[in-house]
Amino acid sequence: MGVAEYFQTLVCHDLKKYGEGICRLTKAKEFLNAAAILCPLEFPRNLKSFQESVETLLVSAVKENDVIYCDVVPKYEKCEELSGFRVVKLLPFSGNFSSEETLFCRLPDFEPSEEKLLEQQASLTEEELSTRRSTALDLKTDGNELFLQAEYSAAIRKFADALNVCPAKFATDRAVLYQNRASCK
Repeated sequence: MGVAEYFQTLVCHDLKKYGEGICRLTKAKEFLNAAAILCPLEFPRNLKSFQESVETLLVSAVKENDVIYCDVVPKYEKCEELSGFRVVKLLPFSGNFSSEETLFCRLPDFEPSEEKLLEQQASLTEEELSTRRSTALDLKTDGNELFLQAEYSAAIRKFADALNVCPAKFATDRAVLYQNRASCK
């Protein structure tokens, strides 16, 4: 708000509303001082120099008003409130966007149960575990190809299927599958 009040002061000067300009500069100084107190470490250096400029300009404006203009300085509450302003350019969006339903709302939950997976794998032989790992890696490859084609929901299903098949003892492979699935979301 301090910066906004400063720039409104420039408008006041152009409109020859010198008293209102002084009022707004005083408020700008208050806002900037409050910001410096509230966040001393994060207060940017360029705002510190701006704060000093506002103080210097305020002293100068008061002197000019006292000697030249003799304009009444109103209370801040009497000044017109600053209206909102846009700081970014609005761009038209022609895409199909619905705040109610997204792609991920329509997908079922694919989170595999680790306990169930460990139960199933407890009775498997090393050869069966190796075969399951190979199947999981094939599913991962399919998922990666779908991801490259921007078929994210299908890729998520492939990675989820791979997680359901991949033995828990292959933690690195499972971590990669989780990461790949997360990349699709």
